[in-house]
Amino acid sequence: MKQPENIMIQTIPEHELWENLKISNDFIFAKVMRNPELCKGILERLLDVRIERITYPEEQKTIAIRKDSKSIRLDVYLKDGKGTVYNVEIQTTDSRNLPKRTRYYQGMIDLNELEKGADYMELPQSYGCPSKCGFCATSGIEQFYIFRADQLMELFDYLYTENSLIDHKYVLLTMTGMGDIYYNYDHVERFLLGLKGYTNLSVTLSSVLWNAELLRKVELLSSQIRIRNVQITYVTDNDEIRSKIIPIYRQKEYKLDEVIVFMKESHKDYYRLNYILMKGINDNQKDFEIFANKMRDLKDKVIIRISKLNETKASKRNRLYPAEMEVMEKFHRFLQDAGMNSYVFYAKKNDHMNCGQLITENKEE
Repeated sequence: MKQPENIMIQTIPEHELWENLKISNDFIFAKVMRNPELCKGILERLLDVRIERITYPEEQKTIAIRKDSKSIRLDVYLKDGKGTVYNVEIQTTDSRNLPKRTRYYQGMIDLNELEKGADYMELPQSYGCPSKCGFCATSGIEQFYIFRADQLMELFDYLYTENSLIDHKYVLLTMTGMGDIYYNYDHVERFLLGLKGYTNLSVTLSSVLWNAELLRKVELLSSQIRIRNVQITYVTDNDEIRSKIIPIYRQKEYKLDEVIVFMKESHKDYYRLNYILMKGINDNQKDFEIFANKMRDLKDKVIIRISKLNETKASKRNRLYPAEMEVMEKFHRFLQDAGMNSYVFYAKKNDHMNCGQLITENKEE
C-alpha cells in the first residue's frame, strides 16, 4: 500500500536512545545533579570528601557582575551544609582554554559570593589550611588542596603582574597556609627556586610545625633564594590549650624545644618567633616568664614579634580575642629588660588575616 506523502519516518541513532544516554549528556547530567542525594554521592566520590548535605543545588546558574562584563553560565552551582560552594561542569571535548576559563569562573563565583562589606578571607568556597588554627579565617574549611609547583607559579605570576609589583623596589612573599612548606615541601621548594629571576623579591616562610630536619633543608635553600624570615609560631606552653587552639598538634608533635636547640647552633640570622598574644590565653606575667625562660639562650639569635590578633569570624566563634595594647607593650618591655630583641606588631586596620598579617604592618622597635 502506498504511504501518505505527509508522513515522515525518522530513525534515531542507537546512542541517542533514552536508555543509552550517559551522564555526559546535558539533559541527564542536569537531572542527576538536581537530585541532592545523587549529587552528594558524585561529589564525595570525585573529591574524596564527606558532605553532610546539599542545601540547594542550582541548575544552569548565570552570573553577570556588571552589564559590560562577560557573564558565565554554570552547569551546576550548589552549596553544602557548611557553606562550601561547588561549581560542577561537564566537559566532553578537549578545550585548550579550560584552565583560563576555570580561573575566570572562580573569580566570578568569588565576586558573586561576596556581599557588600564582606571579608575576602572568609569566602565560603576557599580551600583552607590543614593546621586549622582556631583564630584563622580558614579554620572552618575542611578542604586542603596540595598545589603543584607550576600552579603556585601561575598564581604568583598572576598576582605579580596584575599588581604591577615589578615597579616596587621591595616585594615580600610570605608562604603560609596553603603555601606552608611543611605540608608541601617538594613543590614549594621547586616553586621558590623558580623565583630567582625576580630581583626585588624576598621570602618569609611561616609554619606552626617546624622541626630540625625542615629547618636544615631551608638553610640549604637559603643559599639560592633570599629568605627574609623563618617564622616560628608560638601560642602557649600549655599542651591542652595549645592543641585546642591549633588542632594539628593533636596529630603532629610540637617540637619547639628541638627547634630552639637547632636555632641556637645555627649561624643564620633570619629566625623570628611570632608570639600571638591573646586575651586570657597567654597574656599574664607567668606566661611571659615561661616564654622568656625558653628563649634565654637565643637572645642574640632571634627576633620576637609580639603580634596582636586580628579578629575574624572564626576567632570570635572560638572565643579567641586580642590582648590589650597596654599588655602588649608591657610584654615588650619585659623582653627588652631580659635582653631580648622584640617588637610590637599590629595592623593599621583589621585586615582579617592572622598568620602573616602583612597587608598593613605597623612596626615599632
